[in-house]
Amino acid sequence: MLNNKILIPITILMLTVLFSRGMYAQTTWTGTNGASWTDPGNWSAGVPDAADDVTIPDVANDPVIAGTTSALAKSVEVQSGAILTIGATASLTVNGSKLISGLTTAFYNNGTVENNGQLILGNISILGDIGIRNESIFNNNAGAEISIDRTTIYGLFNNSGTFTNAAKITIGAIASVGDYGLWNQSTFNNNAGSEISIDRSNFLGMYNFG
Repeated sequence: MLNNKILIPITILMLTVLFSRGMYAQTTWTGTNGASWTDPGNWSAGVPDAADDVTIPDVANDPVIAGTTSALAKSVEVQSGAILTIGATASLTVNGSKLISGLTTAFYNNGTVENNGQLILGNISILGDIGIRNESIFNNNAGAEISIDRTTIYGLFNNSGTFTNAAKITIGAIASVGDYGLWNQSTFNNNAGSEISIDRSNFLGMYNFG
């Protein structure tokens, strides 16, 4: 039987490893085997789960969340030149954030996003400062839906680039999104027949500086 002098250091070591893994869980898209989000061979550390910070760089094969896949992530960063596509019957749910450019962000886009399905942010947990931060091209295509809850400053922050909504965006339906529901300081297109619904912002539902 191990005595306390041995047990205590072992316990501390195990807790440190588990804590570190939880703090820094991340996986990066490689596209080695093609475009399938659900193929472990396309990721540096396996298919993302709800505890993973996801990074999508510009590589030969861009990720597609296809079929009826219900993808999960703690946060998502789409880097310059990369393209993320969410299929019409697929979904991506994000319930966390990471620090990017001085603010904690759940979904950061500096590439191109084509949402044809469901993008769900903050339906369970607090996201951080920003739900979606767009710096490039973000298309919420016909038939798609974006829902954002539980942010502390901005639900949707269109900082630069072009955000085009041809479907439905729901902000603050179940919980507060902080100070601003939608803050636009670039180009935001809300096409004919599309819909934006904003509730539970502390200061302004929508602020258009673009």
